[in-house]
Amino acid sequence: MLWAILTFGTMWFWLVMLCSFCAVIALLEFERIGYATLCFFGTIGVIVLFSDADVRGVLAWIGDNPFETLGYTALYFVAGTVLVFPKFYSFVKKNIEKCRDAFFYGTYILSYPGLKTLMVF
Repeated sequence: MLWAILTFGTMWFWLVMLCSFCAVIALLEFERIGYATLCFFGTIGVIVLFSDADVRGVLAWIGDNPFETLGYTALYFVAGTVLVFPKFYSFVKKNIEKCRDAFFYGTYILSYPGLKTLMVF
C-alpha cells in the first residue's frame, strides 16, 4: 500500500530523510534560503502524505506537554546559536584573507550576496 511506504523506521523513510537533509544543507550553504525552506516543508508534506503519520496525535502531545515542548524549542534555539559561530568564523576568515590580498596586490571589491558593494579597496 502506497500510504505506508514511508512509515517511520523503514528504509525508504530514512532514504527520503537523508536526501532531504543533504539537499537542505547544500541549499543553505549556497545561500538559497527560500529553496531550503521549500524543500524542508515539502519533505514534511511527503512524509505526512505517504506515511501513516498521526498529525493529530502529535498536536495533541504538544498540547498535553507544553513545558517539554518549550524545552525542545529552547534547545533548538540554543543549538542554532552555537552552530552559527563556526559559520561566522569561516565568513570572517575568508573576508580577512580577501582584505589582505587587496592590501598587498592592489584594489579589490569585497562583495556580499544581496549587496552591490560592501567595500572598495
